[in-house]
Amino acid sequence: MSQPVDKQAIPVSPEINVYNDPRESFDAQVRFAQKWSEITGDDFAATLYSKTPLYTRISEPTPRTEDVPEDWRTLIAGLDKDSDPKEVTDYLYELYKKNPESKYTPPTHDSAIGFDYLPTKQAVKIHFTNPSRGERPLSDENMPQRQAEFRTMLEHIKALYPEAALVISGTWLRSTSHYRNLSPPDVAPERNLMSPDMKMTGNSVWGQFTNASGNINKRVYDQFIAAIEKATTVEELLDAFPYKTMLSEDSIDKYYDFYGINGESATASSPERSSETRVRDVQTGDLASLKPILEQWIKRFGSDEPLTEEISNVLAAVKASLEGENGRKYVVAEDDQGNVIGIMGMTTPSNDMQPYITSDNAVEFINAYVDKEARGTGAGKLLAKQLEEMAIQDGHTEIIVNSGPRYKDTGWAFWTKMYGEPVAMQKDLYGPGADAPVWRKSLPT
Repeated sequence: MSQPVDKQAIPVSPEINVYNDPRESFDAQVRFAQKWSEITGDDFAATLYSKTPLYTRISEPTPRTEDVPEDWRTLIAGLDKDSDPKEVTDYLYELYKKNPESKYTPPTHDSAIGFDYLPTKQAVKIHFTNPSRGERPLSDENMPQRQAEFRTMLEHIKALYPEAALVISGTWLRSTSHYRNLSPPDVAPERNLMSPDMKMTGNSVWGQFTNASGNINKRVYDQFIAAIEKATTVEELLDAFPYKTMLSEDSIDKYYDFYGINGESATASSPERSSETRVRDVQTGDLASLKPILEQWIKRFGSDEPLTEEISNVLAAVKASLEGENGRKYVVAEDDQGNVIGIMGMTTPSNDMQPYITSDNAVEFINAYVDKEARGTGAGKLLAKQLEEMAIQDGHTEIIVNSGPRYKDTGWAFWTKMYGEPVAMQKDLYGPGADAPVWRKSLPT
């Protein structure tokens, strides 16, 4: 059963959406369903029913069945994958607004953290809601309150369900660093749930499109729409979601220890573990966000003119890596709002780097760029450290990296801080007189 805590209703400001869902989130779901139907050949009405929350948003909340209800088919009659998505969205959103449940009602509980108890699994399933629309519930200033709520919830669980053994959390929020900070740092690795047969009818997938004020998260929406327009497979369609739905399952004792409920001192008093920047594998949907970052850095030496061909080549290499075509691996950094702020990759060392390699299985770091507005956040170091871990896991014994003269005032200092003084200066690496220092780091074996 869910465990709410009563409180008085909060007023709704003019900036807050009066409906639970913004129109653009409907548009995203319609376009997704149309693309899914186009790729798979699945019936459009059935896809809307099984791959989006639109049925329960528009109709009375009723249990879903395997077969598509006739009332839904009647509503969707005449609409298909080739219909104008704007007209479909307008039609469905007008139906939605007629549903009394569509209006935003302030919650009657203070806590953002709740749970359901699953007795057959002796597990607690965590769920998260914004208790105060208009505020970012996982912002730095609100994190202490969220951690206090999590601790109170665990105390409640320990008292009511002493047999509980497992904590389950499955949501797109687990793709954000601040939400993961509510869990112990040694929690079991998360599993990506994005698959063709996954359940996609709830906020654990689609909640990312709505911001704290109930309006559209424009960055998520724009990135998603750009990606699904290019998708040609179901896998690419699922990869279009900027935040993947991740599942975490681990012992509740880890949470008790982390929050000091087993008699130990709590370690969740501050969000030091993470803070604002996290690193993850690159995704197809990141390409649009990476282009303006590359344009800041890849310019003709001595001018502000972006080198469009070189920028296109880097983006093509990233895309090829996602398709398994070039053996490269890339990671990106994102801030606490989910904005991509940097990228770095690794690959088989180039021929030019061979003279500086001292071991049998070296790897070369390449394409290291951080948004200029994010410099000083530690994003570059986090990217390099993540690639180091990946390189070690892949059995590499050494890192080699160089930086061209256009980055003399930025990249050279960064790599020197990371790996010490250069081991060599490669003459004319980027053209006559365009020398590049080379750094090297041995990895543990």
